[in-house]
Amino acid sequence: MRRIVGTQLAALGLAPLGVWLLQLGSERQALIGGLVALAPNLWMARRVHRAGENPKPLAAAGGLFGAMIVKLLIAVGLLALALRQLPEGQGVAFFVGFIAVHLAHRVGAVLAPA
Repeated sequence: MRRIVGTQLAALGLAPLGVWLLQLGSERQALIGGLVALAPNLWMARRVHRAGENPKPLAAAGGLFGAMIVKLLIAVGLLALALRQLPEGQGVAFFVGFIAVHLAHRVGAVLAPA
């Protein structure tokens, strides 16, 4: 789990750099896009970590199911809020950060030990 979050944090830092180098728009919007993708995952990682300490596996599974619903609500809420505030012409920069963090989640999962 730490490797996944670490990979996402690295992507969050590199996305604005890529936007700046390729002149795709505002580095700030790339950072906001990455944060919109990262925040629900950080919240869920905390919940998964806490569920692993639960001595009752069934209760932990039920808690994680509810946590996934809350994660979805957080993700949709943050995305809606960010897109509503997005300046015109900055969509590419925003989605560079957003997609980079989501891709880093997958890369981190592959790199994480089983």
